[in-house]
Amino acid sequence: MGGTGSGTNDRATRQRTNSPHATPIRRRVRLSGALRARPDYFTYAGPAVPGPRTAFLRALLGACLLLAVFRLWSWVEVFTQRSLQLDFAAYYGAGEAVRLGLDPYRNPAGERPDLWDGSSTFVHSRFLYPPLAARLFVPLTGLSYRSAKALWSGLSLLALAVALLLAARLAGVRTREGLLAGIVAALVFFPLLTHLERGQVDLLTLLLLLAGVAALAREGRLAQYVGGGAFALAALLKLNVVLLAPFLLVRRRGRALLGFVAGGAALVALSTAVDGPGAVRRYAENELPRILAYGESGPPESRLPPVVLERLRAGVPEGRTRKDGVVYEPAAFSFPVNAALVRSKLAPSLPLPRNRRLAALVVLGLLLGLSSLIGARSAGAGPIEELAFWQMAMTAVLLTGPLSWVMNAVWLIPTLFVAVRVAEDLGSRPQAFSLATTVCGLLLLGLPDVLAPYLFEDRYVIGGLVVFAGLLASLRAGLTGGRSSA
Repeated sequence: MGGTGSGTNDRATRQRTNSPHATPIRRRVRLSGALRARPDYFTYAGPAVPGPRTAFLRALLGACLLLAVFRLWSWVEVFTQRSLQLDFAAYYGAGEAVRLGLDPYRNPAGERPDLWDGSSTFVHSRFLYPPLAARLFVPLTGLSYRSAKALWSGLSLLALAVALLLAARLAGVRTREGLLAGIVAALVFFPLLTHLERGQVDLLTLLLLLAGVAALAREGRLAQYVGGGAFALAALLKLNVVLLAPFLLVRRRGRALLGFVAGGAALVALSTAVDGPGAVRRYAENELPRILAYGESGPPESRLPPVVLERLRAGVPEGRTRKDGVVYEPAAFSFPVNAALVRSKLAPSLPLPRNRRLAALVVLGLLLGLSSLIGARSAGAGPIEELAFWQMAMTAVLLTGPLSWVMNAVWLIPTLFVAVRVAEDLGSRPQAFSLATTVCGLLLLGLPDVLAPYLFEDRYVIGGLVVFAGLLASLRAGLTGGRSSA
């Protein structure tokens, strides 16, 4: 009896499989380890053997990926060999100062010309972050500056690779073509090139922020605290992350906000124990107000004496600088660095730093209010909704933060995967409109500056606003055809 039933079931199974109306075979690729948030990492819909068009598209995207990797690697080699990498010079200089027992916020050019970062022309250094952050760069100072630059670039690329995988997982990209397209678009995203040219830290902060978003998407109590703690760690390396705190309230993530505050308090306590209460107090009372008002710059009276600058530049060709005994170009190429709405449009009419900060808070409040339209409603809908919301929040911070530059726009790379996932499951006109809006904003942000003569001056600011609008519209329209990606 059991054998007859088994044979009948086998025949029925074969008939369903051979039927032209049979459900397509679905192949699943699993990713083990910490990156796996659910059993299926990617689900590739379609036949086990791709058709000619799919195979051609994959081959084309694979070739584009190889070219994009070669292009990026070639530029990184140029940056490490010829460019000063301005921002990393400030980090390295702060690490040197801490290692030698000096103040990382004072420019040592007068007393120790050998420690000059190759760029700073003020009595204060260009290092902006808390004292504890300076200690993170001390290990790199055991290497020559050129070797440290190469290692830093390698760490940045590693952080980028992990961030791309994490962003694709959160977005729920389904197809190999979508994954390849997202990675290729990320590698040719122009702010990534500017980020690596300056030796910035934002790829590391992006990875921390994405880890926080992944934790928030899990919904568990402990995960919420962990997500807030990851945001606090990112704030140690990028002060603008603090502006994400009110978005936790809009998102109704009370535990995550507590994790954020607790993580920040723990970092302050650690810095007090390691750096001393005096260093923490001086940073809060003296350095931080100056940084918020001027960034790396300062008032005219705080410039180094001309005689000191002449001595530092003696024997260096015009248009070059010197660091650690090696002559570098200050920058491998020029590009407009401003990506903040307040600094580009409102600063000329608001000469006082206090008024500019107030304007930034007003604009942030407006964007926060728009975010509140969908903040709580989309909470818990799925990982892609979580990712899209926080990409929208990061866009708002980039537009209003006092320390935002085009290099920081690498924070928006995960939006490329959100757009890919929406395109894979496009199901309505509102979705199509929101996707088109997001893609237009990403193009404004991501096109190389060689096209700048054909674009408008403030394309980074406008691109950020368009991306914000596109993400807001996407969340309202539904990101996956009305089906959660969870």
